[in-house]
Amino acid sequence: MNHAWNLPDQTSMTFVDSMRRQKEVLLSYDGPALVTLTDDSNQFLGMAVDEDDSGEIVRWIQAPISDLELDAIKLGAQPLRWAFRKERVAVVDYTRRQRSPVQMWDIPLDLVPEDALPEPGAFLPGSRKRRSQSPAERPTFHLAGKTSPNRVTFGELSAVASTLQSLWGAFAQSLHADLAPLAVTAFERGSLKVMVHTDNPALFSRIGDEYRKLVLASDDREKLEAAIAPLDPRVVSTYRDYLQTLRLHQVEVLAEWREEAAFVSYATAARARDNYPTIGVIAQIPVTREVAHLRGIFQGFLRDKGFEFYDLDGNKWYVGTVAKAVRQSLPPEFDMTLGRGLPKRYIVDIAIRRRGERETYRLLNYQEAPDTPSAGR
Repeated sequence: MNHAWNLPDQTSMTFVDSMRRQKEVLLSYDGPALVTLTDDSNQFLGMAVDEDDSGEIVRWIQAPISDLELDAIKLGAQPLRWAFRKERVAVVDYTRRQRSPVQMWDIPLDLVPEDALPEPGAFLPGSRKRRSQSPAERPTFHLAGKTSPNRVTFGELSAVASTLQSLWGAFAQSLHADLAPLAVTAFERGSLKVMVHTDNPALFSRIGDEYRKLVLASDDREKLEAAIAPLDPRVVSTYRDYLQTLRLHQVEVLAEWREEAAFVSYATAARARDNYPTIGVIAQIPVTREVAHLRGIFQGFLRDKGFEFYDLDGNKWYVGTVAKAVRQSLPPEFDMTLGRGLPKRYIVDIAIRRRGERETYRLLNYQEAPDTPSAGR
């Protein structure tokens, strides 16, 4: 074998259950490389990770996987490596030609060499592209329980829905934006598929993008610490509560919006809770503030939603919220659809708040620039 395996001795040969059959090939490379398998009651994700010197024996890792987690893998909502981060996995040797099982070990994950697992942060090849080609028509949350994947109790639904609302609300407040309560428009079968109504899809997607970044950092202590350090304390607190809810109720959640998706299993939630830094560590990240005096063009403006401004001198985009005093003084022509653009140039004052690598912006003042070209120029 090419990797440094340290598998326990076997006093007797352990064969794979003859009922475990290959169901779907997700990736091929000189033969199947990533597949799903099923038996009478369970589903597994299997990956070819090694071979012997002769090339006649191929070693696979197999880990249990739920229908919802498999959907998340196909959507690019979860890195492949996370699917194998289970307490115990099966290591199985097969003959290359007949694909017959030779021997099997049921072992804890820490006995699998790190370099035998998928690369950290790697997704199923092609999944991100397929996702962008088939965007979600509306925001959706899929919920599945551990004991019954196709059924979620009222208690579980209530607990998860309330923490999701709190988390989305905390994100909105940190962006200085107002988000009306999320509402359910329909349920669908399978995992509990909750179709969501929001009066501000653009803000929902913006929050969703921040949520995805946080989720993808949750499997590593240092990455999670770096991801939450610049966040508003309300987001830090509600995300911790959300993880605790998923862990206690053993519910997994797949969120979809536009061209993005993010998945949190109860196993990931448990690891993230263990990785969560203390409040003292978070408090050490300094917050700085400044006001930038800029010249540029409004590319979008909605007084109740925010602004999009392009700085002509610094070649930088600023997307943020509008101070209350400015909103109240705006003339009607400023209420426009994001992305249409105004031909006039403006001088603006934008408040910049920095915490770590994160910046947020608020428009404090504006006036037409003296060098604004006429409509005919």
